[in-house]
Amino acid sequence: MKILVRTLILSLMLVFVAFTMLARDNDKAGTTGATFLKLGVGARAAALGNSVVGSSSDAGALYWNPAALGMVRNTDVMISYDRWFEKMQHGFLGIAMPGSMGTTSLGVIYFNSGPMTRTEAAPGGGYVDKGEYSNTDAALLVGYGIRLFGETHFGLTVKGVYESLAGQSAFAFGGDAGIYSRIGIVDIGIVGRNFGSKLKFNDEAYALPLQILGGASVHLKEYGLTVSAMGGSVSEGQTQFSVGAEFNPLDFIALRVGYKTGLGDVTGGMKGISGGLGLSFSDVRLDYAYNTLGDLGPTHHISLGFSIGKGGS
Repeated sequence: MKILVRTLILSLMLVFVAFTMLARDNDKAGTTGATFLKLGVGARAAALGNSVVGSSSDAGALYWNPAALGMVRNTDVMISYDRWFEKMQHGFLGIAMPGSMGTTSLGVIYFNSGPMTRTEAAPGGGYVDKGEYSNTDAALLVGYGIRLFGETHFGLTVKGVYESLAGQSAFAFGGDAGIYSRIGIVDIGIVGRNFGSKLKFNDEAYALPLQILGGASVHLKEYGLTVSAMGGSVSEGQTQFSVGAEFNPLDFIALRVGYKTGLGDVTGGMKGISGGLGLSFSDVRLDYAYNTLGDLGPTHHISLGFSIGKGGS
């Protein structure tokens, strides 16, 4: 057992190093597009500071770490909606379907910037108001997670990405790859996200926001407590670390709190702190999260999840 654990930890470290080396071309600020792919999905994850790369076993795993799809036991559906500042809206719809050979998952992510003012330079100086416009972005995801051995899983996601910018649009294709393992009361996950082609607007090309993340969670069932942590590169040379805790005083109630770093561009004293509540009734889950983003104001996240039937092993 000790040899197996050591081999697993070494393998995870080697994968993490390999992913980090691949991220070298994606380390300059302002060089990436499709930033909506960095926002996360699901109110549970938002409440935990997004520290769920090593703590996810529902349809949201399609986004967070496709290897965790192998932990999904029943067909699972998630619908989430996020209200960001300045009327920005973000949503996710996903389904994970276990089978005898692994878990297949489908999902779509949607983002709308809300109304923005279009301006043009005036001949005599200054700017002229030319009305309003909004940007709409979307991604279609297809994922697959399979058990390698014991409670260790591997997963892949492929995605098609669409982004609009001031009346122009671009397409790109990307992919994610991850490892997820359960060792006793500890879950460990490593994922590389958004490898792929570039979004091309006329003569400008922008890479997808490559992310290299590792995370873990500890399940203290006797106390009804799960503690999670995550860290790594979130693209453009930026790193982020987050922690979260989930407490279940009763079987159908979950209280959550989280904190994340890596918000250096956000001003204001109250930022990076999150919290939320989860309710579950039979096979239905309802989750809410509240995040602080300093002077930008709070964000609100709500998601509905439910399980259907019985899945494969």
